[in-house]
Amino acid sequence: MAYEKQIWNQYDDLKTEEENIENGAVVTDNRMNHIEEGIEAHTTDFKNPHKVTAAQVGLGNVPNYAAATEDEALAGESNGTIMTPSLTKAAAKSYVTKEDVGLSKVTNDEQATKTEFNAHTANKSNPHGVTASQVGAYSKTEADNKLALKANDSEVVHNTGDETIAGNKNFTGSISYPRTKTTLVSTNMSGISIYKDGNSVSIRLVGALTSAVTNGSLIGSIPAGFIPDIDWHYYCFGAGQLYRVLVRADGGLQASQDIPSGTAFRDTINYII
Repeated sequence: MAYEKQIWNQYDDLKTEEENIENGAVVTDNRMNHIEEGIEAHTTDFKNPHKVTAAQVGLGNVPNYAAATEDEALAGESNGTIMTPSLTKAAAKSYVTKEDVGLSKVTNDEQATKTEFNAHTANKSNPHGVTASQVGAYSKTEADNKLALKANDSEVVHNTGDETIAGNKNFTGSISYPRTKTTLVSTNMSGISIYKDGNSVSIRLVGALTSAVTNGSLIGSIPAGFIPDIDWHYYCFGAGQLYRVLVRADGGLQASQDIPSGTAFRDTINYII
């Protein structure tokens, strides 16, 4: 309720007290209460009751703009509104481009989740489609074609085992064989060494007979692995003369004539097995 201004009159001595009260010339409790109510109403009136202007408070050059709506802030076209902090933040997000922050060459791809990343790293089915040529390997077709040019196992020479090689072969360089050694089994001569280099065998017949050996009797026996597949006949030098001996295909070293006791041999028997 708006305050109603009261009119105060001069006190008239010619009038009675009641007449002066009615004429508004005497302060009464009602009139004082009315004044206080008016003062309270005025002090709580924030609607600029004195009609103060912007110029009166030094703001004559400040435009009286209303806050922009969110649509106006995002559009960025209005010159008749003001921005609030929240509107400024929302507008900045929409205005700033990746070029503005130096990310023009960065693609805005969605990042894989941890589950997706783990699934990819655990995928052993070549998820990137890597080819044999990319890793410097032959493809299956290329490998099969090259393997087809290789000889069959039955057509090549192996490092071990017995094999038959047909045709003429020319070798360059030297051929070496592992040497193996054994001893002649004999009751007449001890320490007779036998050597084998590849398929070549040498019996070092160096020693003296401890007893006579008659024609057709054995001087000793050749161990397995050093025995020829055919008989070999030799003349061996002993005690100043030659004596006939036979290396038999069954492994026997046989005297082909009578040889006296004490005959000392100094000779080597060579044959092929």
